Amino acid sequence: MTNLSPRAIEEAMSAAMRLLATMPPDSCDDLIRDTLEGQTEFFEKLDALVEQAVADSKLSDMASERAKRLERRADKPRAIILAMLEALALRTVERPLYTATVSHTAKAMVTDAEQLPDEFVRRAADMIAIRKALTHGETVSGATLSNPQPVLTIRTQ
Repeated sequence: MTNLSPRAIEEAMSAAMRLLATMPPDSCDDLIRDTLEGQTEFFEKLDALVEQAVADSKLSDMASERAKRLERRADKPRAIILAMLEALALRTVERPLYTATVSHTAKAMVTDAEQLPDEFVRRAADMIAIRKALTHGETVSGATLSNPQPVLTIRTQ
């Protein structure tokens, strides 16, 4: 891969712009490309940048997939931990390296988005505002609270 420093890119662009300024204004694209190819490093820098962008994009996709796999992998032991603590009716367990707490929280569920008042809708239903209103005893047309679901919180010390 060639040098991709900003200075090298700027030098290649400057050389290409200077060369382009010397050419007749009605030059065809083929002539411009051939001239730039033969007399500047413009295409070498362009190719290197494209190669880097494609490689970074692929690397980013691979990293995203790996992160999703790791999240799924982390969910399995968390579900087992939650089941273990619930089976023994333990709400909080304090250990030297962590504290595990089981809590039950109700989530707002939209039953009919068409009935929601405008103050609770952005592009989609504002679930945070709906939940807050419902937990404070307000009535929100088209929404209700779910049954509380167990949530596991793990804090490291």
